[in-house]
Amino acid sequence: MKILHVMLLFHKRFSHSHLADMSYTPFLLLLCSLGTAIIVQAQDCSYPVGGENMGLSDKDINSKTFPDGSTVTFICNLGHRPQTEHSGRIVCTAGSWSPVQLICEKKPCGIAGNVENGYIDYPTGTSFGDKAVITCNPGYILVGKKTLTCGDQGWLDRLPECEIVFCDEPPNVPNAQYDPIKDSYEYEEVVQYSCNGDLVMDGSSSLTCEDDGTFKPNPPVCVSVQCDEHKVEFAEWVGGARFPYKYRDTVVLKCLPGYVMTGSPTISCGINSEWTPKRPVCTRRVPTQSTTKATTTTTTDTPVTKGPGNGGNLPAVLGAVFGGTVFLLVQYNWM
Repeated sequence: MKILHVMLLFHKRFSHSHLADMSYTPFLLLLCSLGTAIIVQAQDCSYPVGGENMGLSDKDINSKTFPDGSTVTFICNLGHRPQTEHSGRIVCTAGSWSPVQLICEKKPCGIAGNVENGYIDYPTGTSFGDKAVITCNPGYILVGKKTLTCGDQGWLDRLPECEIVFCDEPPNVPNAQYDPIKDSYEYEEVVQYSCNGDLVMDGSSSLTCEDDGTFKPNPPVCVSVQCDEHKVEFAEWVGGARFPYKYRDTVVLKCLPGYVMTGSPTISCGINSEWTPKRPVCTRRVPTQSTTKATTTTTTDTPVTKGPGNGGNLPAVLGAVFGGTVFLLVQYNWM
């Protein structure tokens, strides 16, 4: 509007003949340039765009137009703070915004604190949005939240606590008793079981209070153990326990003469009332075949003579040897 007003005044002062004078040409060009500059400076700015982790202030965020010369202010988003002293204010000049010098960084929360009987991990750091993970030492249980988050004003929620683990009474075992007897047991405390009478314990006699608040391993069982007679055919007892046989009683067996044992000669009475290892077996010994060749020796007939004093004849004797055995054949000749 200003440039139009100037041009109208110029038109009234000078006639067309004056305008035709070339001496006024530079003046006209300058006048047009000034008008163009005024028009350019009057351009509006587009919606401003800030840097990372920032946005327009509350008074500017709802603005629709940004005329030449207007200003807006950027502020850091929630959980962030200015990294330097630079302001977030920018100015619209000739349709362009001045540079944004504001830089926003995450707010630090620092160390969350200390947890007695536990420890804290920071997997990604201690700044806005990061997590603190709390873990209790073995034998302690977490009371509270396991994970805390770094917020705009510091760590959200309070730190949890690590309390010592307690176990209730250990499991009851029929025909058994345990020691010590208490209302509760601390982590790693041990109880010992024992069976009544002649019963035998099958399983672990010791149970321990674990970090999950239970006793482990599984409780034992009290059983009656008695093995039967060690009946092994063609065998005899040579040592060890005598009937009745109780748990872990051991006997030693031996095969009768002429028999060979297969298996262990020593067996024990096991927890399931069975002999372990399995009973041996006695089998008849197989005689070995002789490899000596038979030899034969033949004697010649001897003359028959009369025996002295009885007037008779002496017998003829034949002999042979087979495999080391001598056979004699006696022949009597009676007159």
